[in-house]
Amino acid sequence: MSIKFMKKLLLILFISLGIVGSANAEGFDYHGIKSGMSREKVKTILNCEYFPGCEARDVWDYFGGMKKAPPKLQGIRFRFTSDNKLYGIRLEFSNTSSYALSPSTTAHLRAIKELYKNSITVEPQCCTLVDLIDSDLYEKEAEKIYNETIHRY
Repeated sequence: MSIKFMKKLLLILFISLGIVGSANAEGFDYHGIKSGMSREKVKTILNCEYFPGCEARDVWDYFGGMKKAPPKLQGIRFRFTSDNKLYGIRLEFSNTSSYALSPSTTAHLRAIKELYKNSITVEPQCCTLVDLIDSDLYEKEAEKIYNETIHRY
């Protein structure tokens, strides 16, 4: 098999498994957190206790309080390349049970579906996950790892 074919096959596999999420060749900007930012810059902006992730209280602080943060956002996780560039963000929203449906829950679900169409993974007993991925940085990192490790296969 050719390397190009293998890359395409892996990308299809990742997308079907929900690993890649919402891939965007132009990168992303999530409320001022931009793909390509250095690990130190992201850490400085967010000031999270358990970086490279931020728990609810850290998220609320970043947005200026619980009432200003996206509803039900319980955490943010960051993914960096080996040279410390931000290539991915995972947003973790708490789930609401189906028997507690309310107008606010309906609005919440609608917002997530409209804003993050192809990047949603629902973990029924846990949460709704949204992955924002800079596909250029992701693919370059995957290529780098491939080139560094192919000889080991």
